[in-house]
Amino acid sequence: MEPTLREFSYQNWITAVIIGALVLLAFIKTLYHAQFTDFVKINSAERYINTRTKSSFFFSPIQLVLFFLQCIGIALLFYASYCVLQKISLKENYLIFIIIFSGYFLFEIIKIVIEQIIGYTLLIYRKMSSFVYKRFNIKNVLGLLGLFFTIIITYQTDIPDFFIFGSITIIVSFYILSQVWLLKKYSKEFIKFPLYFILYFCTLEIAPYYILYKFIING
Repeated sequence: MEPTLREFSYQNWITAVIIGALVLLAFIKTLYHAQFTDFVKINSAERYINTRTKSSFFFSPIQLVLFFLQCIGIALLFYASYCVLQKISLKENYLIFIIIFSGYFLFEIIKIVIEQIIGYTLLIYRKMSSFVYKRFNIKNVLGLLGLFFTIIITYQTDIPDFFIFGSITIIVSFYILSQVWLLKKYSKEFIKFPLYFILYFCTLEIAPYYILYKFIING
């Protein structure tokens, strides 16, 4: 199959969103080069927390922008995949994207707030901040990966369904494997703070996705 480019249009809102996201990414990479390097090297979480932030890392400018890009990337991927699978126009259904983006954004904000409350209530937020930082930035990486897949889906015609399902499978698999890696890496901390583990794993990783699953199944 010889790939052919979709018709490019400056009036295409999805093009504007993608270009805007790439410009933002280039901007923070240039303006916050050292912090961006720490973001790419997820294992440098301890150095970032100890030397680059005095409060919650989430409220640093680079993390706020990366979180926004995460929401954009994931929402665009699901939106583009939905449109292609349903054989509908990507340009004319922006309200669907707004709904997906808003839903994902609120979903993640609620999880972040609950996570902050649990950490501060149990007085162990600072001790678990490295774990939280790595988990948060893994999702930011997945958001950028989602943006990459979206670009391919958007600007290529005759995208086979297996590419779309494969892209989503890659992101979901990477997320699951990363969670297993983090649980193994911080197993000693979870043993020291079993209540945090129970609240984190059940409240933030099982319950939200179970509720989302039931919502989708029940329509």
